[in-house]
Amino acid sequence: MHRLVSTGLEGTAELFAPVEELFDRVYRVAHELSNHEALTLYRRHFEPSVALAEPRVMVGVNAVAADTHDEAHRPFTSVQQAFLNLVRGATGLLPPPVESMDGLWSPIERAHVERMTLCSAVGSADVVQRGLEAIAESTGADELIVTGQIYDHAARLRSFELVAETQRGK
Repeated sequence: MHRLVSTGLEGTAELFAPVEELFDRVYRVAHELSNHEALTLYRRHFEPSVALAEPRVMVGVNAVAADTHDEAHRPFTSVQQAFLNLVRGATGLLPPPVESMDGLWSPIERAHVERMTLCSAVGSADVVQRGLEAIAESTGADELIVTGQIYDHAARLRSFELVAETQRGK
């Protein structure tokens, strides 16, 4: 088995670089399109099937909730730094939060990261709830999938608790 796998890997090794380049291009194109453009294209070209009669849309949203609006912005810098690293072609673990992104990015990088994080709701529970509602309305999403890339585990749990509490009241 080991020899078979080794032979297979050796025989396909020359494909790794082109495949990696292709994935990189697809990733970059996807981030150049805004979510609204991609959703419009999806809905326009949707073809009904036995499994699905009409298009269904689930939008991923970065949500960072905290007890106060200001407390939520610091953890969100981890998300901003992660996207900044992607813009720069660097990968790695989620960076710890910083007090401010000022001085960490150029104006062009900032604009790119802000475009990549458009589907984000950051602030107190009420602010995040309004943000989620606005994203659902502006995209026409059938449902939202909420993610919380928050460096501190306790803060991440608290964020999800706050978001969940706002949803229970609906």
